[in-house]
Amino acid sequence: TGRTVRLMTGCHGGVHQAQISPGGQYAAIADHTGIVYLWDLGTGKKITEFRPNLSENRAGLPATNSMIHALRFSACGSALAAGGDDCCVRIWDVRKESTDGKPVIREPTKLFPTKQTMILDLYFTKRNLLLAAGKFVTPVPLAPHAQI
Repeated sequence: TGRTVRLMTGCHGGVHQAQISPGGQYAAIADHTGIVYLWDLGTGKKITEFRPNLSENRAGLPATNSMIHALRFSACGSALAAGGDDCCVRIWDVRKESTDGKPVIREPTKLFPTKQTMILDLYFTKRNLLLAAGKFVTPVPLAPHAQI
């Protein structure tokens, strides 16, 4: 009909990725700062903020500046995986919700760091096996001060 049904606001860094859960209950949206927001599509309310574990950033980037390139719900819809510039795959349990109606801020349930592979895509199989595809990133050495 071309009519807006739900307008979800609250991403601080602009939307970069979006996924709808298999059952259609949730929308997960990743912004440019590396935070993933979970909305209940029935009510339109933001229920959770999934944040990276600040102590586990493998790429040496500030965790709030690690862009997420891949965002996927598991086949059963109970887990959400994200990966991006910081060379980690993070998994959150989306079944844990707030009891007081305010969005909950949570760190990952599970973290899978790579050596130097930026995560570009994620895929859950029907049996809930997670496949990740990425790009090997070689550190660029800083040149000593050039003398002219």
